[in-house]
Amino acid sequence: MYTKLIIDGTELPSPTKLSVSREQLWNSKTGRSVKSGKMLGAVIGEKRTLDIEWAMITGAEYQIIKNALVTGFFGPVKYQTSANGAITTLEEAYHGPISYVDRGYIGSNHWYANVKTTLIER
Repeated sequence: MYTKLIIDGTELPSPTKLSVSREQLWNSKTGRSVKSGKMLGAVIGEKRTLDIEWAMITGAEYQIIKNALVTGFFGPVKYQTSANGAITTLEEAYHGPISYVDRGYIGSNHWYANVKTTLIER
């Protein structure tokens, strides 16, 4: 699958996997009725979460990701999946932890496996 991912103007290596979750945001008075157990409240918005994974990347590709996702990052994220080809923009997002397996040098390249992070719409 080819996926385009642009963080604050920097195009990252194409992820192996990009999953999009849409979460409804409810108003502060939302809850369950004591009498019926029915959910009461109003949806006030929707935010997206992107779960991203790179199966195997070089040290240079990892550095691009690391440099784009600096500590304290709040910025624009654009992504395009092969499903429809349209570019979707999250005006402001932040990232969760970045996890990886350091595979070390294989030949003349340093490799990282199972690199994962989450981008959350602010």
